[in-house]
Amino acid sequence: MDYLLPLSIFSGIAVTTCGFIATYILLVSKGNKLLRLLFVGLMLSVAIRIGKSIIYYLFEIPVFGIAFGYLGLASIGAFFWLYIKYSRNHDAEFKTVDFLFFLPALVGFFFIWPQEILPAKTMYFFGTFWSFLCTSFGLFYIVKDWAKKPMLVRNWQLMLAVSITIILALFWSQLYADTLFEYALGSGMVSLIVYGLFFFLLKKNKLHVSPKEISSVNQELLNKIEEALEVQKLYRKNALTVNEFATLLDQPTYKVSLALREKYNKPFPELINHFRINDIKEMLSDPNSNLFKVEALAYDAGFSTPSAFYTAFKKETGKTPRTYQKEVLKTRKRQKDVTCNEDFSY
Repeated sequence: MDYLLPLSIFSGIAVTTCGFIATYILLVSKGNKLLRLLFVGLMLSVAIRIGKSIIYYLFEIPVFGIAFGYLGLASIGAFFWLYIKYSRNHDAEFKTVDFLFFLPALVGFFFIWPQEILPAKTMYFFGTFWSFLCTSFGLFYIVKDWAKKPMLVRNWQLMLAVSITIILALFWSQLYADTLFEYALGSGMVSLIVYGLFFFLLKKNKLHVSPKEISSVNQELLNKIEEALEVQKLYRKNALTVNEFATLLDQPTYKVSLALREKYNKPFPELINHFRINDIKEMLSDPNSNLFKVEALAYDAGFSTPSAFYTAFKKETGKTPRTYQKEVLKTRKRQKDVTCNEDFSY
């Protein structure tokens, strides 16, 4: 039983973390109030279900505690579905009919407590299934609206959907646990996911801002970024970082990072290397490129070391620079010969 104490502490911290998430979303995070409240409800539902597990494997849990744990479990999917639903329209108001999604949670609560009309395990199977069903609705609309949403929002929603699905699967697995260790381990793994969501939220504070607001922030920078990269070719600056790039544009780093992700869908270092490699590919396609050292071309494009260049080039093209050059020049020569033959045939 010694293993239960560290697992209970680990899971207990996760319950506290859910409380921190709720506080952070309510007091610090920006954006739509309804979405933030629904997300807080989602996190508190997960916390209630984890808390029930901790009490279950450490103490003798009363029937009310089991019923309360079911209430949290069956509410997870409802909160998630409504969170996704209202993220599709930031101007919508909560509809009374949406309370029906919480009806299975409320009915099941009173089926367990105080009379235990149905066995708690049976109800937990039903509650998990209901949350799975609601989560699948949300996932369907995430995929359906994928192209319409800013990258930050859609990636967050997909990550949240996957996280909730895994959490529900772990809660489901607890119903088949043969030992207390297996049961406690499920709660521990759920706690890991909660920690991951918490750290992501600390890094991003615009998850509940409307797509229009995010797009307008990005749009102010898109022309500047395009000019800087595609015309001024600032990527040729040696050891360029996103902070330096933002300084050159006289813009906050977080805004520049958001706009870059939205436009190019690549991390900054990968994006810069992409532009540099395109420069070098163009140079290597020149029939006179044999006159230049590949390393010299790499330095001109902005690479600091030959090893960094060769690694990036191989990753981008799947070939070494010289192999790429030979293939391109060979293809061009073949095309030229075909053109000459066609001209001669006339």
